[in-house]
Amino acid sequence: VRNQAMRKRSPQPGALFETGSGSEQMIGIIEMAEQALTEIDTMTFEDAVARTNDGALVFVDVRDIREVEQSDTIEGSLHAPRGMIEFWFDPESPYHRDIYADKDKTYVLFCNGNPRSALSAKALKDLGITNGSAVVGRLSGDSPIGCGYRRLSEPFRIDARWSVR
Repeated sequence: VRNQAMRKRSPQPGALFETGSGSEQMIGIIEMAEQALTEIDTMTFEDAVARTNDGALVFVDVRDIREVEQSDTIEGSLHAPRGMIEFWFDPESPYHRDIYADKDKTYVLFCNGNPRSALSAKALKDLGITNGSAVVGRLSGDSPIGCGYRRLSEPFRIDARWSVR
C-alpha cells in the first residue's frame, strides 16, 4: 500500500497528490518549519546568550555531526542530531539520554538557520516535552553577539553521557 501511495505522488513540489482519502496539498519543509515556528517557544540568539549564565538554559546543536565538525558551535552546547531528537529526549525510548531529562532546564535547540531547530522543538512539543525552545536566527562565527563560539579541534567523541541507558 505504501509503495502504491508513493507512486501516485506527483514529483513536483507543492503539487497535489492522491491519498487513500482524496487529494491533499503537499507542503515543503520550509512551510513545515514556518508552521512549527507558530506553535513553539522561540528566542533570539541575543536573548539566549544573555541568559547563559543563569544556569537555566542548555544549548543543543541539532545539526548533523559532519556539519558540526566542520564549523563552529556554541561553547558548552550538547549535540543531538535532528534525526535523533525524539529518541534521545523521550524517557520511554530505549535510546533516551539522561542529559535531556532535566525538567528544570530549558533546552534551547539551534542549527544554522531556523528549519531544523523549529522542527526539532515542534517534535518535542508533540511528545509532550514542554521545556524545549528554538533559537530564531543563524549560528555564525561572525555573529555580532558575544557568544562563545568554538571550533571543534578534533572529531566529536561519543562519551559516557551519550551511551544507551
